[in-house]
Amino acid sequence: MLSYSGELEEVAPGRLTSAVLATRGFVKIGGRRIRNVTVTDFMDGLLEPGETMTLSMGFIFFRRWLLAVRREGELLREGLFIFLAGILAHLVGVLLIAGLVAVVAGSMLGEGVGAAVGTLLAVYGIATAAINVKAWLAPA
Repeated sequence: MLSYSGELEEVAPGRLTSAVLATRGFVKIGGRRIRNVTVTDFMDGLLEPGETMTLSMGFIFFRRWLLAVRREGELLREGLFIFLAGILAHLVGVLLIAGLVAVVAGSMLGEGVGAAVGTLLAVYGIATAAINVKAWLAPA
């Protein structure tokens, strides 16, 4: 789980996509510039420069995903349905990639290497899903 605290200084203008999960080019909080943050409309609306807050982020594929915002003593989380759908998409995607890479690596380098690489990618997918649950349930 990634947690960033401080005054929200700047949010990149405009969203890079208009889908349910969109991307902000960057978010600057507490002197740190966080690039490519995946957000929903709800979470994006909470990013108001000038406020002191804590951003709790997990992962969706290999990108940061804003899951919770704590400001003025109030905790606001991503919606349950979007959160669960995002985790499911993340797990299915990573596990499909792990299986494909395992087959390709196994055919080129041997079954043992393919199994090892596939297992590592599957562990990555499961570990990041667990990080997401922690970031959503108990943000720092």
